[in-house]
Amino acid sequence: MNVRNLIEQKLDQNKLIHMTWLDIEKITEVDLEPILEKFFQQNTDVVVLAGVQTDQIYDKTARLAKEMGSLPVFSFLTDYFSITPNVDRILVGYLLNSSDSYYALDLQIKCAPLIKLSGVETIPVGYMILEQNGTTLCGWIPRAHPVPSKDVELAIKYAAVAKLKNASFLILDAGKENLVDVEIVRGLSEQVNIPIAIGGRKLSKNNIKEYVSAGANIIISYVSSDRDLENISEIIPYLKQGNK
Repeated sequence: MNVRNLIEQKLDQNKLIHMTWLDIEKITEVDLEPILEKFFQQNTDVVVLAGVQTDQIYDKTARLAKEMGSLPVFSFLTDYFSITPNVDRILVGYLLNSSDSYYALDLQIKCAPLIKLSGVETIPVGYMILEQNGTTLCGWIPRAHPVPSKDVELAIKYAAVAKLKNASFLILDAGKENLVDVEIVRGLSEQVNIPIAIGGRKLSKNNIKEYVSAGANIIISYVSSDRDLENISEIIPYLKQGNK
């Protein structure tokens, strides 16, 4: 399965992509299979495994997801434990606005030999942290310098770096409980030729329309419990209606 080509083909055809970002750090083993079954039924495009967990849990979750359906299953590189031969691809994120070299490069250097041994191909992605309302871990742990919500020019400069690194797409993160400023999305879409991914628990059909209109290509739904599945049943059908 050439998963990267499948994603790029959809983007080339101007089609929207939905990713279900599964936080396996917070989902209990009892709830895992019912949650997987629900979003497989909703016809998401890609399942991404993320969170701090043991390599055994990553292996088990990936195998279970592959047994339950034919959707592509990725892991997001967090450390050694997120590397498993049972996923289709490993997303290698480059945190663009961190002062900590570990998140900008050292993590990739540390994990590269094991990724090679796993035989799993990687997909490079840019990761930009934006200004957040309140303190959130997504900015504090990696010592990020969040891009101010209205500073489109600075966001464009960071996005250009992601493009130079040959990132397949750029994730904009303002914290799972916040919304990315629409004008940032619009500016990046107009000035930098790179697919844009937007995520957050507050996403709804209405604000997704704004993001898509501004140029977003990929919508990410974060799932850490069955409560997070409630709005997916509204979001995915809208994305599947057709092209942008």
